[in-house]
Amino acid sequence: KVGEPTKHTLSGGEARRVSIATELVVDPHVILLDEPTSGLDAHTSSRVITTLRDLSRKGPLVICTIHQPSMRSLQLFDTMVVLGQTGEVVWIGSLDDLDQALIDVNMRPPAGSSTAEWILEIACDATMRSSFITAVATLAM
Repeated sequence: KVGEPTKHTLSGGEARRVSIATELVVDPHVILLDEPTSGLDAHTSSRVITTLRDLSRKGPLVICTIHQPSMRSLQLFDTMVVLGQTGEVVWIGSLDDLDQALIDVNMRPPAGSSTAEWILEIACDATMRSSFITAVATLAM
């Protein structure tokens, strides 16, 4: 047990890290995390993702769901999967490859928008999503 149930002794970030740590004690082969950075400030989020990335390079497969990741956090992932609103795969690959694909299909992020924000915009708009998926599939041929 950590802390006391009647008063808050851990911050949200500390509680989140303790929750992740308790899963690591059993030395799993796969770690599934749903929103491990939810409610955390940008610095703490980056530290959590960095720790998970470093851990994944030593053994277990780490899979995270993250909604609206910061660009800094997104850069820490080796591979990302972006799903559309109906569950179809919009993108699977590295951030660098996504940046290049957006250039190749003439769908660069608008000025002032990050790749992370832009791919989520594409994923949530049926017309843009369909155009992007079709254009990327054509490139692969």
